[in-house]
Amino acid sequence: ACAGVENMNVSRCYRLAQLLLEEFEKGTYGELFLVYTSFKTMMSQEPEVVQLLPILPEEGMKKDKPVSTVYDPGAKEVLEAVMPDYLAGTLYSALCNSFLSEVASRRSAMDSATKNAGEMISDLKLRFNRARQGAITQEITEIVAGAEQ
Repeated sequence: ACAGVENMNVSRCYRLAQLLLEEFEKGTYGELFLVYTSFKTMMSQEPEVVQLLPILPEEGMKKDKPVSTVYDPGAKEVLEAVMPDYLAGTLYSALCNSFLSEVASRRSAMDSATKNAGEMISDLKLRFNRARQGAITQEITEIVAGAEQ
């Protein structure tokens, strides 16, 4: 069963990350991308595409820079232990961003609808009052015309 974004939690993201890693290691797919809506401001949300697997070095990182880090028990074991956490955190962050973007869009739409409804009500009140005044003027004119005869 698929839960809505607002019902997702870190443990579900962790299980999803493990499944994605297993399928990637099997060779089911060669690359894994995450597409989501990134929240910038209340009025601005943008689509984002992030490559999750394989992990590529960030632009500007030197590839020939010597690495003096020693991993115990080993770099591969450390990477295997950290990757599910990294993917789960990235997935959860994207879900939170997408949900926040959706809520911001809804709020903006509701604010706009409320403003438009207020303008419509003002316009209708003005038209109603003009029509009522026209009817009253018509009645007075008919009474005065009848009295003069």
